[in-house]
Amino acid sequence: MLRDFAALNKIEIAPYLSGIEINLDWSVWELISKTDEDLSEKEFKLLDTIAEFTLNVSENLSAIHDCYLTNPLLQVPKSYTE
Repeated sequence: MLRDFAALNKIEIAPYLSGIEINLDWSVWELISKTDEDLSEKEFKLLDTIAEFTLNVSENLSAIHDCYLTNPLLQVPKSYTE
């Protein structure tokens, strides 16, 4: 879901191919590397929020962009996009 959310913000990541080609360490992107048991209540609520936004992307595109830009946990590490 987080990679899809990043793609809605014009940041494309092909995890399997990219990981092979440049040996990405997914643990740097903290939220994507956590198990459900490791997520805090706040993080679960954030994930619920982005899931809700994606139910109607056309209507929520502005909120999707705002949410991505204001939540560092959702942002793809710069090392992945350079």
